[in-house]
Amino acid sequence: NNKKPTLTPKAKIYQKFGNKACYKIEEIQEESSQNGCPGLVILQKGPSLFRCSLELPEFSVVSEPCKKKKEAEQSAALMALQKLGIDSLESCLTESDAEEELVSRLSHIFSSEFQSSHHPLSSHLKAVYFREGELSGSIPVSVLIGCDPKLSNLCRSIDARVESNPFLSIPIVMRAAVKLSELLFISEEDLWIRRKYPFPSNAIPVLDNQHSDLTKGSLTEAVYIPFSLDKDVSSISMNLSLKGYYLDVIAAELGIVDASKVLISRTIGKASSESRLYFSALETHNLNSDSEFICAIEQPDLDSSFNIRASYLLGQQVYGNAILASVGYTWRGAELFNEDVSLRTYFRMLIGRTPDGLFKISRDALLTADLPGVFTGKSNWRGSLPKDLLCSFCRHHRLSEPVFNVLCNSNKSDQDLPGSCRLLSDERSNSAYISKLGGVVATVSPNQIEAESFSCEIKVVSKNHNLLLQRSPVDTFTKQGDAVQDASLKVLNFLKFYFKQPNMRLEELSSLGGKYNIDCHLTCFLKEFSLCQQMHKVQQPRNLLGGHKSNFNHIDRFNSLTSMENKHLSLQGTACGSLPSNGCIVSISYGVFLVSEGKEILEILEKNDDFEFEIGTGAVISCIEAAILRMTAGQSVCFLTDMPQTEMVMAASVD
Repeated sequence: NNKKPTLTPKAKIYQKFGNKACYKIEEIQEESSQNGCPGLVILQKGPSLFRCSLELPEFSVVSEPCKKKKEAEQSAALMALQKLGIDSLESCLTESDAEEELVSRLSHIFSSEFQSSHHPLSSHLKAVYFREGELSGSIPVSVLIGCDPKLSNLCRSIDARVESNPFLSIPIVMRAAVKLSELLFISEEDLWIRRKYPFPSNAIPVLDNQHSDLTKGSLTEAVYIPFSLDKDVSSISMNLSLKGYYLDVIAAELGIVDASKVLISRTIGKASSESRLYFSALETHNLNSDSEFICAIEQPDLDSSFNIRASYLLGQQVYGNAILASVGYTWRGAELFNEDVSLRTYFRMLIGRTPDGLFKISRDALLTADLPGVFTGKSNWRGSLPKDLLCSFCRHHRLSEPVFNVLCNSNKSDQDLPGSCRLLSDERSNSAYISKLGGVVATVSPNQIEAESFSCEIKVVSKNHNLLLQRSPVDTFTKQGDAVQDASLKVLNFLKFYFKQPNMRLEELSSLGGKYNIDCHLTCFLKEFSLCQQMHKVQQPRNLLGGHKSNFNHIDRFNSLTSMENKHLSLQGTACGSLPSNGCIVSISYGVFLVSEGKEILEILEKNDDFEFEIGTGAVISCIEAAILRMTAGQSVCFLTDMPQTEMVMAASVD
C-alpha cells in the first residue's frame, strides 16, 4: 500500500519540534445544577473534562475542554499549527484556490488589524518604518515568506518546486500582490512590498528607541561563509544599535546596498533556534529552479559563485557569500531577538548533519564518544537512542520521517492476529507487520499477540517519496523496542560509513549495504546526498590550527590510529580489582588537551568528570577503550594520539 499516511496534528508538531513540545493535561470538573427540585439549586459534579496546555519554544496554547485526554492534546496541537500558519487543509487546495488564499493572506498581513497581533511579521512591519528615505515602510518579500509559514505553504500548493527552493515563492507572492494594487505598492526589480498609504497612527505604536529592546546587547556575533574556498569561514561582529532596520546591517556586511536584495533561509538547527543564512538575491541562480542546482552540484566549476559550504549547511542552493546569524523577530515578544553564533556553533552544525556527529553531540563528547556498533539494550545505552537519532538525521536532511515496520513472529494463525497486524500480514504464515510513520512504533501487548520474537524493517524516503534505502528485518529480539533500536542503529552505521567516504565506488556502496542488510537505491540515494560528495573534497584553509590542513567534511576522527604501544601510554596508580570486560559499564573522568610537538599544553578541548559507556560496543574511540581495558578502578593514564579533524577540534574547543 503506497498511500501516504495522514499525520495527526500532534504528529506534525513532533515533526517540527520533537521533544521540545511539552503537553500538560489538566482535569476540570463540569458543574451541574439539575436536581429535579424546582426552585432549589444544588450544585452537583458533572462529567470530567480535560484541557491541554501545549508549550513550544516560542509560545504556548491551551485547548478547549474535551471529553478525552487524547482529544485535548490533538486540539492543542491543532491550535498551535494554526498559530504557526500550518493548515492541514492547504495541502488539499487546488492551485487556483491557493492563489486566492494567498491574495487574502497578503491583504490580512498588511491590514491595520494585523499590527496588533504577536506575529513576528507584525514587528517587522513596524521596524521597516525606521528605514530612511524611499525605503521607509518597504518590507523585503523574502521576509514575508521566511517569517510566515502560511504564505510558504500556500506557495508550495501553487508550485511544488518551492519545497526544494523556497525562494521560488518570491515571484508567486509578487504576482499575488499585484492583485492588491489598491492596497499595496510593489517593486519587482527591488523585491519589496509596502502599503500605498501609511497605517493609521494608532496602528503602529511610536517606538522612540527600537533598539533599546535588543535581547542580548547591540553587538552580535555571526559567521561569514565566503563562496570562495580560498577564503576562511570567519567570525564577524554586527552592530545592531545603528538606527534603522536590522536587515540593512546584514546587507552592508554582504556588500549589498538594499536589504530587499537579502534572501533569508528557513531556520537551521534545533527547534527553538533562530539561526538563519542570509545571502544575496543579486546572485540570479538563487532564484532559479533546482534543476540548475543539480547541475551546479555535479559540475560546480560551471559557476564559481556556488557556495558549497553554505549549501551543505542549508540543504539547498546558495550562491555568493553568506552570513549565518541568529537575529530577528519571534513569537516570544516584540523586541528584536539576537544571539551570538560562533565558529564553534557553525562547526557543531556541520557535525550535527552526520549520524555519528548527532550521537557525539547528544553525549557532549565530540572527541571521545563514537556511535556504537551494537545495541545491547536501553539500560546499557547512553545518549540519544538510535531511533531518535535516525529521525533527527532525516529532519536535518529534509527527508520524510523514516517508516518502521515491526515484524511479529508468532505461533498464532493469521486469523488470530489483531486487526492492525492482519491487514499488513506478511506472506509467511506466522508473522505480521505493524507499520508506523514518523518514529512512532505500534505497541503490541501480551494479551493481543503471543509473539516469540520481533524484527524491524526500516525505509528511508525523500520528501518526494522516493525510496532511498530499505533495511531488511533480519535480526530478531524478544522486545519490540529493541528490534526497532537495533535496526535504527544498523541504518545509522551504514550512513556513518558512507558520510566518511561518500566517493566510494558503487560496488563498495552495495557491499557496505549488504553488510548491514540494507538495499540502497543508488540513483535516488546518491542524488539526495550529492552535496556530501562535494563537501568531502573541500579542505579547510591551512592557517587554522597552526597550519594543520585537513579534509573539511570527512569526519574521520582519528584516521591514522596506530597501536597503543605507539601512543606513549603512561599508566599511573595501584591496580585495584579486576580488569573491565565486554558488557561492563564503566565510568571515567577525562580531559583532552591540544598540545604542541614539544608536548606543551596549548588548550583544553574537552573535559568530563563522569562519563559512562559500555565496554565492547564501540561507544568510544578505539584508543580510549584500549587504554581502559588495561586499567582497574583508581588508575589513570595519559597518552598522545593523532590530531582529530579540524572541524571536530573547532566544534569542541571553547571560542
